[in-house]
Formats: sequence, C-alpha cells, structure tokens
Amino acid sequence: RRQEVGITQLREGLDRSIQGIDGPFLRLAEKLGKEVEASARQHQDFLERRHELHSESRDNLRRVQMSEMRHMHELRARWSEKLREVDESNNSMFEALEQESAISTKTLSLLQGELVSVCSVVSKLAAIISDAEDGKFPVMRHGALKQVVLPKGLRPSLP
Repeated sequence: RRQEVGITQLREGLDRSIQGIDGPFLRLAEKLGKEVEASARQHQDFLERRHELHSESRDNLRRVQMSEMRHMHELRARWSEKLREVDESNNSMFEALEQESAISTKTLSLLQGELVSVCSVVSKLAAIISDAEDGKFPVMRHGALKQVVLPKGLRPSLP
C-alpha cells in the first residue's frame, strides 16, 4: 500500500511536472496558432491587394493604349486632311500655271506677229529712205529744210 501511495504521489508529481512543462508549450502552441492565423490573414490580404493592383495596372494600361490609339487616329486624320489640302493646292496651282502658259503662248504668238509686221514696215521705210538718199524722189526746199515728196501709196501703213 505504501508503494501504491508512492506510485500515486509519483504519478501526481509527474502529472504536475508535465502540466508545468506542458503549460508553456500549450501557451506557445496557442500563440503560434494565432500567429499562423494572423500570417495567413496577412498573406491573404497581400494576395488580394496584389490582385487589385494587377487589375488596376491592367486597366490603366488599357486606358493608355486606347488613348494612344485615339491620338494616332487623330494624327492620321489630320495628316490625311493636310495632304488633301496640299494636293488640292497643287492641283489648283497646276491649273493656274497651265492657264498662264496658254495665255503666255497666245501673247507671245501675237507679239511675234506684231514684231514681224513692225520689221516689215521698218524694212520698207529703210528702202524708201535709201531711195530718197539716192535721189529717186523729188525734193522741195522750205527755207533751210529739204523735204522729199513721196508718191501716193508708197508710204507703208503702220501695224
């Protein structure tokens, strides 16, 4: 019986020792469990925030791309309009140049004809002067001046 009492006391002592040793371990396990839960919550929050940031950045990138595309379309439209304006201007200048060229050609043709007729009159007048100097026409004096009398129809008409 003494042995039983000793064994019982030993058991009780061991139970108390185990509880004394287990207490900090149990508290440590509880504390670690809470820290694991907090860490898991933080990790989940991190993953959710990362997903939100990824979605925001993807949306921002899409907005920037759409803005750039609109800007490029606007620039292309402006460029096309400017090219069209320059093309119209070039065409109108070309038409004006053709008209001026036609007018210049007509004018040149008329002036050449007039020059030929003036040269013809000058040539006839030179022949008349040469004949007058050679004495082929009668001369009249009026004081100190001499005047050549030309037959009717000899003097050429002016152009």
